[in-house]
Amino acid sequence: MRKTIFSRKPAQLILNTIITLGLLGLSVFAPTATNRAAAASVTVPINMIYYGWHNATVDYNIISAQPQFLVGNSPAGPWRGNASISLFTSAGIKYFEYIDGGYENKYSRAIPTDLQSNLNYITAAAQAGAYGIFLDEVSDGIYTAANYYYLQQIADKAHSLGLKVVFNTGMFAWADQLMNYADFVNSSETWSNTPLTASQSKWASRTWLLTYGIYDAFTAASLTTGAWSKGVSAHFSTTSFGGLPGWLGTYISQIIPYAPPTTSTTPTTSTTPTTSTTSTATPTTVTFNSNPVGTEVWLDYSYKGTTPLTLNIPAGSHRIGFYRYGYYGNTALVGDFLSGTGAMTVTGDLVSGRITSAAAVSSLQTSVTITSDLAGVEVWLDYSYKGFAPLTLTVSTGSHKVGFYKGGYHNNQPVNVDFYASGQPNVSIYGEMLTGYSAVW
Repeated sequence: MRKTIFSRKPAQLILNTIITLGLLGLSVFAPTATNRAAAASVTVPINMIYYGWHNATVDYNIISAQPQFLVGNSPAGPWRGNASISLFTSAGIKYFEYIDGGYENKYSRAIPTDLQSNLNYITAAAQAGAYGIFLDEVSDGIYTAANYYYLQQIADKAHSLGLKVVFNTGMFAWADQLMNYADFVNSSETWSNTPLTASQSKWASRTWLLTYGIYDAFTAASLTTGAWSKGVSAHFSTTSFGGLPGWLGTYISQIIPYAPPTTSTTPTTSTTPTTSTTSTATPTTVTFNSNPVGTEVWLDYSYKGTTPLTLNIPAGSHRIGFYRYGYYGNTALVGDFLSGTGAMTVTGDLVSGRITSAAAVSSLQTSVTITSDLAGVEVWLDYSYKGFAPLTLTVSTGSHKVGFYKGGYHNNQPVNVDFYASGQPNVSIYGEMLTGYSAVW
């Protein structure tokens, strides 16, 4: 599915519905005189989306459903809804404020999506007591190039205020680089119990799925339990995002027996690679330097600060990246290193694209030259856009995914090839868009 600005996203599907609900009110089968806010003892790992107007009945039904996450519109957000953040927080629900990113403000919206406006909404959400923000209309970074500077500023602002971040791409696949900024990515909004894609599988513990257009509790429950069985962090089925289905209570009662513990899906700003090891040995003191100074340091996919920076790191295998907007293709430089028991220094040169180290650190990198049979062919490395062929990159040792893309060729899908860079002086990759083959030598 190729992403366009005409994707059926929550913001576009229910904007008119919200206006109608705001005028008419919303009723769901539940007691009408109770506005119970007792904290739920156990929450269910669903990511409920409700953009409609709130009243006592609606709030009762939401709290009774015990969702782990709720995305809504409060007076602090751009849509100026009437959701009570404190009410849901007191019930043990993690509330996320809806914010429209407008594909990093590429396209005009009735409500501004420029960076400063959204930073102001994030501040207001934090002051109102939100748990996080849900940034809608985010470029997937594969078929639609992302403005990572915009996304970085959004994430940094939210994280600095203690808020978690969800990027809503609405796509089955997305660039790994998005996970440097978001705690969760909301993937497909029409998931139908299909096998997970490579992106969804890799980031399952930080992936949300949605399915709207469902009209019965049995189908809804089957979808949600199916998502959980695949390791997805949270899933929610509903008829529309602007209202609560009349069968909500039945749906919840059917999925509760199969709900995984919500403690295992608590959002984090990092994910630990499967190759990492933990140790109770004395931590190693690591000093991070860079060219230029003031570059971001990422350890095991978690932001740690800017250079110069000194950290105490457990012994074992870790992933280290340096990132600064405007340097080296605007992507992080990543290398593997093994920390020992003594002090060490790791330096990232974003001008040359190399990571060097002193003391017990291994950070082998290989020069890779990428060419193609056509002009204007995009080069993608590990699902991240790098530029146009011909192109030379410095890549960390290990297994990588290389893709070639040019509109109008091979159904507009990248041609991918796996290779293993083992530290040799140079690896060459040639992509033929006319035949669909790639050669590595």
